Amino acid sequence: MRVLKGHNDAIDSVAMTPDGRLAITGGGHYELEGGGTSLCVWDISRGRVVGRLRGHTRNILAVGITLDGRFAVSAGYDLSVFVWDVERSTCVWSIQHSRPVRAVAISDDGNIVISGGGTEGDYDGGDKGVRVADRRGGSSSLLDRHYHMVSALAISPSGDRAVIASQDTLFVYDDTRWNSARKLEGQGGTIYSVALSRDGRIAISSGGGDGQTLRVWAVKEGTCIRGWGVPQSGTRTLGAVALTADGRLAVSGSSDGTVRVWDVGQGKCLRLLEGHTDSVGGVAISSDGSIVVSGASDHTLRVWEG
Repeated sequence: MRVLKGHNDAIDSVAMTPDGRLAITGGGHYELEGGGTSLCVWDISRGRVVGRLRGHTRNILAVGITLDGRFAVSAGYDLSVFVWDVERSTCVWSIQHSRPVRAVAISDDGNIVISGGGTEGDYDGGDKGVRVADRRGGSSSLLDRHYHMVSALAISPSGDRAVIASQDTLFVYDDTRWNSARKLEGQGGTIYSVALSRDGRIAISSGGGDGQTLRVWAVKEGTCIRGWGVPQSGTRTLGAVALTADGRLAVSGSSDGTVRVWDVGQGKCLRLLEGHTDSVGGVAISSDGSIVVSGASDHTLRVWEG
């Protein structure tokens, strides 16, 4: 395990290219305005920060990166979504919300961005739902406003399928017209994170009534095919989850600082990764499962290989 330092605040979100070459981390402090934000680009093999993306004025809550690492996306408490040219460390596109943006995803070509958020207990309108933006036409549309706060979302590589978490329900959009959504219900409590396999067939979500349950979904069929809890340990909450490209392995991060690698087909923990000294805010896993990265409130990015 390697400990990478250079992110100067708590890490709330992590994304990585499927080949494990580049990662992006976002974080900061809720209480600081006009500062206290961190958005770093990492060269994983060299174990160092190779870029800092500047533009957010409040803490960054979610990040994403394209397959080739050319573009990244970030969203935050400042109501903003930024799309970045990673090599040049410049913002090439931005989207504004009227509520804090808690979840974001980007298609592989960097053209479609889906973002959502809101404030817990906020039911007075505004775009607390999901905004879909297409850079090619410069368009941005707001999906149905029946959502409560959006806590997480995932998008297929081509941008033609999205899975959106709001309270205890997953909403699935199956085409780019975004006209209607199917509901996946049964998590049993608030959903904190969701991930999607590259073919869009398998999704995994974390949360539940005790905050310690993982559920695997057959997205096309709309059914939960497996679910399991993590070993109980005080008030641990599963706050982050990621999938390999084929959906066979998953990685989860917990508020007690632990990271686990799972066999999705069996619901079996394959590895318990310990080392963080504070809550894990984000995790990612390479396509072949050989590299896991995790970021935490201890200001470190940890790389687990093998």
